[in-house]
Amino acid sequence: MTLSPILILFANLKGNLGDFAILHAMLEELEKRYPGREKHVVSHGQHGVDEARLEAFRRQAHPPFIYKGKTPFTRIPPVLSVFKRIGLERWLSGKLIDRLSAQYAEKFPASAAADYEAVFFAGGEQWSGFSNGITMLSVLCAMARSNRNLSIFPFSVKKKLLQSYSVQRLAACFSLLSGNLVVRDSHSGEIVKKFAPRVVNGADCVFSLADVAADLPPAPREEAVMIALTAGDGSRVADLLPMIRNLQAGGYLVRLLTTCEREDGKDLQMLSKTLGVEFLAPATWQEVVSEFKSSAIVVTNRLHCMIFTFFADVPLVPLLNREKVVGVFRDAELPHALNHAAELTPAKVAECLRDETHIRHQMRAYLEKVRQP
Repeated sequence: MTLSPILILFANLKGNLGDFAILHAMLEELEKRYPGREKHVVSHGQHGVDEARLEAFRRQAHPPFIYKGKTPFTRIPPVLSVFKRIGLERWLSGKLIDRLSAQYAEKFPASAAADYEAVFFAGGEQWSGFSNGITMLSVLCAMARSNRNLSIFPFSVKKKLLQSYSVQRLAACFSLLSGNLVVRDSHSGEIVKKFAPRVVNGADCVFSLADVAADLPPAPREEAVMIALTAGDGSRVADLLPMIRNLQAGGYLVRLLTTCEREDGKDLQMLSKTLGVEFLAPATWQEVVSEFKSSAIVVTNRLHCMIFTFFADVPLVPLLNREKVVGVFRDAELPHALNHAAELTPAKVAECLRDETHIRHQMRAYLEKVRQP
């Protein structure tokens, strides 16, 4: 008797190594739950696929999968932004979900939903963008027409979610998912509770890869201040240039690293050439952990870089300009953080290195907590 396959929806394969780590963790978990079944992966229709990093991911030791292409995606025309300006964004999103879910029901993967034993939505933060969220909620509604064994891995949301969709609409859509809704941090939990009472505060599924990460060797490099920042308020190139110059003047070796070259590569390469600092763009999440293990300290505003730093067991200093980073900073009760890149002075680095024992204690305690079943 042939067993029905398992479907993973909305894997992000655009080259973000944190999202590849999510997929790795999902494959491991689903192999435990459904041993021996085929696992099909469908990526988000909005994003391209980083073929080189996907191939590098395929070579890693994890349960096999079959890539089945992308979900449908409909880009919302900019002209419709007028509805946002006049306060009708929630009305518009509801109309779009109704229309698109009917259309998507006739397209793969919803057209084949009944062929799957279970369907799992990838975790992450993809629900919050307007076009992203419309697509995901529409596909969710379309899948539920013929398969109600739908679940979601731990996820995050932004406050903007409640501006884009009515509480009633969110409640109706998320009620189609089975079991508790596990969020990656308490900040997201506070938002989701407004429309889904069965929310549970948890942590990113990538934490389940801690044992894999423990066996990774450090990269053979001299210890440095590792900067793994993506652009945003307080962390743009104009902010990073003087910050890095100050660190160099203070005698610190600095390296730059991206876990999503598509997003950050151009800016960080420019900084690398201008300042004479090394720029790294690893092909796998395991390489990131190895690089972090050879660092004196890691400064980041990316959630999965935070997790990789927990794995590396080196002092972490997050930049708090992204909601999901704030959530983990708060939940882990980390003792040091930045509100702006300019705050990362030689004196601040020295302070954090002096407080290394306390920082690592908090990191280890949080890692132990979130790894408990």
